[in-house]
Amino acid sequence: MKHLLILSLLSFVALSSCNKTPSPQFSENAVIRYFGDPALDGCGWVIEFSDHNYKAINLPENFKMDSLEVHVEYNLLESWASCGLLADAYAEIDILSIQ
Repeated sequence: MKHLLILSLLSFVALSSCNKTPSPQFSENAVIRYFGDPALDGCGWVIEFSDHNYKAINLPENFKMDSLEVHVEYNLLESWASCGLLADAYAEIDILSIQ
């Protein structure tokens, strides 16, 4: 009986962990923008889409060029980036591919 209870509990934990919804993946054209030095209350590198801006957690160094047009595949994260005095200024994204 004790083994059955443990097995049931482990099954429940395993199945409930599989129900996590992954972050949605998006694919859009965008423009890389430099919004000032973060040490001086700027926001650093931001990705500007047609109707929203995001802060990438992993923008490659070779794409850090102001006004660079790119195509980005990304996952939207639940975290927010703060810029200077603005708390939660931009939602953060995880870049899956950029070209």
